[in-house]
Amino acid sequence: MSMKLLWHEGLQAVILERPTVCAIAEDFVKRYELQDRIKIQEIDMWSKLPTLTLRYSVGFQ
Repeated sequence: MSMKLLWHEGLQAVILERPTVCAIAEDFVKRYELQDRIKIQEIDMWSKLPTLTLRYSVGFQ
């Protein structure tokens, strides 16, 4: 990913991941000095799954 960011100066990224992966990503971002272009946000998408209400109607003619 760092090479893509280096080739395209206007490209920015946000990493949304679990805390353990974010720690690895932070090391990567620091190593390639991309702190101003890559933001990291810790989330756990599996801990709180959204409640979905499925509503639909089917019409026949």
